[in-house]
Amino acid sequence: MLTSLPENKDTTESIIRNESISRFRYFPTYNIHSMSALIRDSQLIITPDTSIVHLASAESKPVVAFYLAASEWLPYKINSYVILPKKGESIKTIPFDVVKEGVITMLSNKFIPDTYTTHIVYCDEPLKIEVRKELF
Repeated sequence: MLTSLPENKDTTESIIRNESISRFRYFPTYNIHSMSALIRDSQLIITPDTSIVHLASAESKPVVAFYLAASEWLPYKINSYVILPKKGESIKTIPFDVVKEGVITMLSNKFIPDTYTTHIVYCDEPLKIEVRKELF
């Protein structure tokens, strides 16, 4: 499922249609309650650094998140794959293959019980991945 702000609905649906993304459906979320329900029933959340990361943390859902910099506001006590673009660039420059690897990693369920793992991926040359493991 793919969602966006209500004012971006037409653009989002157009992208789904034009890119022939047959396995995606647009799901409008008009308030925090509908977004929370969508997150609660999801297997994985993919989002930029927004409140969605924190809602996913509250629901204990794994996240692939796009941040401009690693800070204290990373996903909290959940398995996550945080991707940072090259310094000074926007998140839209993050390579698709890096995102795909994050999705595969988060869906693999190969995590140690009673711990959470944060992968921080730096898209600078060469690609660098920092892995942090902590107990719940």
